Amino acid sequence: MPNFFPCPNPACTYQFDADQLPAAAMVTCPVCRTRFPYRAASPQIQDEAESDDDWNRPSPASSSQDARPNRLINPRAMPTSSKTQTALMIIGFALVVITVLLVIMLSMRKKWFANDESGADYTDQNFNFRFLKFETKWREDTALRGDTFNGFIYKLRDADVWIGLRCFPLGGGSGVRNARDGEIEGQINKVLGKFTAVQREPLNAKIANQAVDGYKFVGSFNDDEVRGEVHAYAYKGIVYVMLIFAGESKWDASRNELVKLRDSFQFAGQREKWAEAQSASTTYFVDGGDYQIDDTTIGLWERASPETPMDDGPKKPSPKRGSYVRDATDEDEKATMLLRCMNPSHFLVARRDKAFLADAMLLVLPAGTDSIEDVRKYVHDSLVRKEGDRKIDFTFEPIAKQPFETPVVPTNIGTFRVTNSVDRTHKMYYAINVLKLKDHTVAAVGWCPEKYSDLMGPYIVNLVRTLKAR
Repeated sequence: MPNFFPCPNPACTYQFDADQLPAAAMVTCPVCRTRFPYRAASPQIQDEAESDDDWNRPSPASSSQDARPNRLINPRAMPTSSKTQTALMIIGFALVVITVLLVIMLSMRKKWFANDESGADYTDQNFNFRFLKFETKWREDTALRGDTFNGFIYKLRDADVWIGLRCFPLGGGSGVRNARDGEIEGQINKVLGKFTAVQREPLNAKIANQAVDGYKFVGSFNDDEVRGEVHAYAYKGIVYVMLIFAGESKWDASRNELVKLRDSFQFAGQREKWAEAQSASTTYFVDGGDYQIDDTTIGLWERASPETPMDDGPKKPSPKRGSYVRDATDEDEKATMLLRCMNPSHFLVARRDKAFLADAMLLVLPAGTDSIEDVRKYVHDSLVRKEGDRKIDFTFEPIAKQPFETPVVPTNIGTFRVTNSVDRTHKMYYAINVLKLKDHTVAAVGWCPEKYSDLMGPYIVNLVRTLKAR
């Protein structure tokens, strides 16, 4: 019958089998590693141990014990709740989990590479398009991507050959309206702005089962001559601009492959229920007026409401909290309408401190004031009058190159950089449009500080360009 005795370490629960130990030896616990001297429990040894408790003195052994050969200890672990064993079990389990995860990741990685090599389609949920996965011979050109090619931009690893896609949501957000005049052309100009000395010719193509307009072009890129094609089209609130180009010496050999790859573009069917927002355009006019202006920004522009006089004379603001309360004639005696434009980044978030960075007004002028230059002079004189006796003048300098790339400014709209003669750091951006009617002229004038013109200029131009007769 087995003869067990416990490890002398009180924190350890291991049980030794006395039949498997030599008659006398230094024994090490296989669990807690405690070392201790062991003697076989004979009556003589027990008496000596009780008399002098000398564990280090060799004890006489019976003839049977002397004859018993030393045997290997076969540990018999008893059920235990020791912290050491628990830790070992946790470590073992963690190693198993890590091994399983590594196997899964390696198998998935092989699958990804297989998809890349086979050209499996992938879908962009945000911009609603499906395209072939690029083979491993292509690499993403992160240096060229910037903020222009938010769809993708890829380059052959061993040649100067590129294909790229730009996606531009219309009206903010994920795209809430259809394209306005000049917006598609403006997005083409944004892409071609990556090149210098560009010369282009009209060229049609069929992409995503749509006949689209575009250009073939030559230009310079990184000081090298390149050739390429660019096409743009709008679909359910998003403008797509597809670009293919290559170095001068590579274009003829690579064009067919680039065209085939480009024409594999498809819409992903994620916006089939899309409809233009009902509030995408707001029309402003005055009662009895024969003209109007449209806000196509989904509410960035806010029209001023006149103050309401009380019976006893003083004025009180509109009861609507936070509304734009001001008489148009406080801005100019000929003004019939006054508007202000919110910072577009504030429109998309919940903020109390809405910042308005641009202004606009509609002027009704005599019939003789019927050109951009006539209105410019009127605005100049009005600014001087507001300064009173301060003897401040203003210089209106026509802008040859806009601080923004889109929209394209129509030729019938005048844009100016206005400089204060006293504080030349105080510069303004102005845009003017003129509408000649039967017996009077209506002018739409918008402005903002020049430091915001790259941000707010497009909103000013888009507003004043909508001036038309009712």
